[in-house]
Amino acid sequence: MTIDFQPTGYNAYGSGAELVYIVSDANYTQEKFRYIAQVYIDGTSVSKLKALPNTSNKGVFDIANIVRDYVEPQVEFNTANFENDEVGSRQVYVKFGYEYAVNTTSVPTETLNLATSTSIEVTSGAYQAFGDNYGDLFVDDFDISSTLSPFLSRYNVSNHRVVEVTDNDWGTMTLFREGTTGTSINLAIQFYDADGTLIPDGTYQYGLLTGAFNQITGNGIAHLGLYPENLRANTTSSPSLGSVNPDDYPNWDTYKIKLSSSLTTTLMTFKRRPACNDRVRFAWWNTYGGWDFINCYGIESESERVERKTFRTYGGNSFSALNSYTHTAQEGIGSGGRTKRIRTGRVNTNWLPEWMNDVITDFFASPVKYVQVGDNWLPVQLNEDSIQIRNQRADKVWEYDFSYDYTNPYPAIG
Repeated sequence: MTIDFQPTGYNAYGSGAELVYIVSDANYTQEKFRYIAQVYIDGTSVSKLKALPNTSNKGVFDIANIVRDYVEPQVEFNTANFENDEVGSRQVYVKFGYEYAVNTTSVPTETLNLATSTSIEVTSGAYQAFGDNYGDLFVDDFDISSTLSPFLSRYNVSNHRVVEVTDNDWGTMTLFREGTTGTSINLAIQFYDADGTLIPDGTYQYGLLTGAFNQITGNGIAHLGLYPENLRANTTSSPSLGSVNPDDYPNWDTYKIKLSSSLTTTLMTFKRRPACNDRVRFAWWNTYGGWDFINCYGIESESERVERKTFRTYGGNSFSALNSYTHTAQEGIGSGGRTKRIRTGRVNTNWLPEWMNDVITDFFASPVKYVQVGDNWLPVQLNEDSIQIRNQRADKVWEYDFSYDYTNPYPAIG
């Protein structure tokens, strides 16, 4: 058996795109012949697929839908650490075989493990932009060893690499890392005032994030708490490396994430915006398999409705009684139920530059979104079926408004 095509040559692939394998074998003329593909995720067989030969007598398998069920985003935004995502990426390989029968009336016999594909890392992303040809953008383009675009973020891919933040914003930046156990990050952070002048921490020109966060281990997705509240909550930074706490730079206007070995290259810039209590903060799982965040400062309306579902139930010990048991009048019939509070809000994004259209498009297209409520993050649903993206002129600024729902069920009272 020959593997004619498989995903190879890149550090990782996204489950949001095709993961196609093509195999061939000389036995395709046998009765009831079918190709067999056994999908392995992290060393465990999770699925067995069978396919008839196509018009070229080959077996074609796309396993993306299967792998997609095993990769999912980790929701941990209020973290002060650098965290590996155990389910954000998986090691995947496929073993191939076939089955056929000796004649038209006999049962086919399987012959397995005739060929094994190369093991690949698969993340919960799709590494091509909307409208691009398949295979145009791979996770290698986000390699941390590259000075081009190490973060799995739509802010990054838009080639502006600027994120507006307020002092009390939590959030993470997502990295894909291919390395050995214990490999450190070697990222640095520098704070600047409104004139663009570097603010040193004493004699230190930068805070070394390697000392501030846990080391990553092996391949996969990792989340780095780089937003102001995350950095403020981090207490593991060594003073000899310079501080990563924004409060130690009270006049900061921006801070920049850089490679510590190349402080001339900025990987991501965080731009300070005045504190605003009248804001709604959203998180979404972006196209590239990482988390992005956006603040909406224009709250247009908020409302709440209550939905209650009631049911009648026997009280007392009739719950555990035999069929012949007759409940007494004192036990009676009680009522119970579930109540659900649904909050609806309408917000606008305020004025945005046109390059943010890429970010907004990704936000609306994402199937996984959260809204921050106090210190908690709750799943949220946008109510718009569509949105018109505005992009007439490069020097234009735009705003978008939309409504959203989120809910928490709780037991009825009484």
